[in-house]
Amino acid sequence: MPRKAISQSPQTPVSRRLIRELSESDLFRSLDEKQLRQILPLCEIRYCETGETLFGEGQAATHLFLVSEGRVAIQIEFTGNQKVTIFTARPGHSISWSALIPPNILTASAEAVEPSLVIAIDGAGLRKLCERNARMGYEVMQAVARIERDRLCDTRLQMLDLIYWIREGIDF
Repeated sequence: MPRKAISQSPQTPVSRRLIRELSESDLFRSLDEKQLRQILPLCEIRYCETGETLFGEGQAATHLFLVSEGRVAIQIEFTGNQKVTIFTARPGHSISWSALIPPNILTASAEAVEPSLVIAIDGAGLRKLCERNARMGYEVMQAVARIERDRLCDTRLQMLDLIYWIREGIDF
């Protein structure tokens, strides 16, 4: 997966775009520009080909990811080697929050559904930043809780649909 380091200068076009994308993401939209600039050195841009795995279920969660372009399927292992997509992340979505929450083990896998750009954020660095800046840490963890709540509700609706299909004998 090709990686591009981000210049720490806020004046470069890449840095300005990155700050804009961080500010529009579901995870960091409540942060101010000064806080976003503190996250900038922890970021790198990664390009993913269709079918490329970003991370695997059960692995150590070293990075948090923001989808910048494309789509990334979040999958869990079903039976044997089968995987089931439980969510498809699109631009602005964050994935791999396990990088922020001990024991920092991934609970799902992620695979690019189409060519995608993601912003990889160093998990240990972000945890340290949040520990040093309690207000930022509070805002980030509030966002994680809100995102998890919303995705849990979405998953619940998917399960209700599945139960309905099974009861109705619908082949899926």
